[in-house]
Amino acid sequence: MWITGPAKDLTRFHSRIDRMTQEAGPAAEALAAAGTSITLARVEDADHQYLVVLPPGGRARIARGKAAASPEA
Repeated sequence: MWITGPAKDLTRFHSRIDRMTQEAGPAAEALAAAGTSITLARVEDADHQYLVVLPPGGRARIARGKAAASPEA
């Protein structure tokens, strides 16, 4: 997923920051410091999920967490 929009809504509905276990702090800070708009990219593979926070004019922050358990798990 790659999406740009209102920072408050994207943080609440799309970031899944609570599932990140590595570098979650810097990513959360970038989300909190975002003005009105932010870009998020979220990628999942078999083992991990990644969140990329791209604030306008700021440095990208990347957080990583374990992938969500599959339904058969």
